[in-house]
Amino acid sequence: LEKQRASLEARSPSPSVLYGKREGVRNRLDVLERKYASLGVALEVLDESREYMRSTVSPKLAQIASGYFAPATGGKYGELTISNDLSMAVSVSGGEKEADYLSAGARDTAYMCLRLALVDLLYSRAKPFLVLDDVFSRLDDVRLAYMLREIAKCADNSQIFIMTCHERESIALSALSQNVKKLELK
Repeated sequence: LEKQRASLEARSPSPSVLYGKREGVRNRLDVLERKYASLGVALEVLDESREYMRSTVSPKLAQIASGYFAPATGGKYGELTISNDLSMAVSVSGGEKEADYLSAGARDTAYMCLRLALVDLLYSRAKPFLVLDDVFSRLDDVRLAYMLREIAKCADNSQIFIMTCHERESIALSALSQNVKKLELK
C-alpha cells in the first residue's frame, strides 16, 4: 500500500499546481459570468427594440411603402404590411399574400417600395442620393413605367442614378420628365 501511495503521489500534480489551476478556473468563471450578464442586458435591449419596431416603426414604414406600392402596381395591390424582420405581405382580395409568393416583378416592386420608404423614414430632411443598378430587369414595361413614375417623384428631393444596360428605362423616363440626364459609357 505504501508503494501504491508513493506511486500515486509521484504521478499526481502538487497541491500548489492544483491551487494555481483552481484560481485560473475561478478567474475564467468570473469573466464568463460577466459576459453572461452582458448578454442578458443585450437580450433585454433587443426585446425592447423589437417591441418598439412592432409598435412604432413597422406601421409607419408599411404606410409609407404602401403609398409607393399601390401606384407602382397600377392599383393591382393596395396595402403592404411589414413584420419585425422586414418581411412583407400584400393585401389581395380575400386576405394577405406573402411577398415571397408574388411574381418576380411584383416582388421586386414591393422591395423597391420598401427601400424608398426606408429612405423617407430615415432621412426626413436631406435625402441621400440613390444608386439603382439594374433593379428593373424583372419588371414588365407597364410596371416599369409605374415604378419610374414613383421614383421620378422622389427625384424632387433626391438625386437618383439609374444604371442599366437597357434602353427601355431611358425611354420610359424621357416620357415622364424632361429633367433627366442621360450618360452613356461606350
